[in-house]
Amino acid sequence: MGAPPVEWWLGDYMAHLKTPYYVGLLSAAALHGSAHFAVMETQVVVPGAMRPLSVGRVRVRFFVKAAVTAAPVETRSNLWGAVEVSTPEATLLDLLRYNRSIERTALIVGDLAKKCRPADLRKALDAANDPPSAQRLGYLFETSGHDDLAKTIEKWLSSRHLPKVDLSPSGGPAWEERPKWRLRINSRIEAVA
Repeated sequence: MGAPPVEWWLGDYMAHLKTPYYVGLLSAAALHGSAHFAVMETQVVVPGAMRPLSVGRVRVRFFVKAAVTAAPVETRSNLWGAVEVSTPEATLLDLLRYNRSIERTALIVGDLAKKCRPADLRKALDAANDPPSAQRLGYLFETSGHDDLAKTIEKWLSSRHLPKVDLSPSGGPAWEERPKWRLRINSRIEAVA
């Protein structure tokens, strides 16, 4: 690869830059056991814009999120260092926020739902404060038979004014609505259980 694995040096690099971060999105999903997609880059969430980084054939792509320090993370240690990784719950919410492919995210929900816990999901929902992503995730949990997680999201959403949103932001016209989630269904997803 022309460079050590990113997990060996990313934590030190970001500490040197004095920039909070976490490994997120598809990279975090892979670290949590969802291996549907080959991730050709390490996806890192930071509070401000940063240019992509290449070291040998290792590529790091940065995504901006203002409240990066509020997101629930886990520290993953290895022989050479440690890196911060978003929890499964925070990973799913970020994927629904940044990833335009609801079909891809639905597959990952099927993998990571088994690792999600209602209390940790509430923390991730509070940190993200992103009702549209929560609406989509609640629907995906319900569709996949993870009713305890869907009910956690439903309770979190109950005190908020929710606009109707499309299930897939990049999808076509909607053919049905789910009033419970205030979702317009405009994408076909396979069973995610």
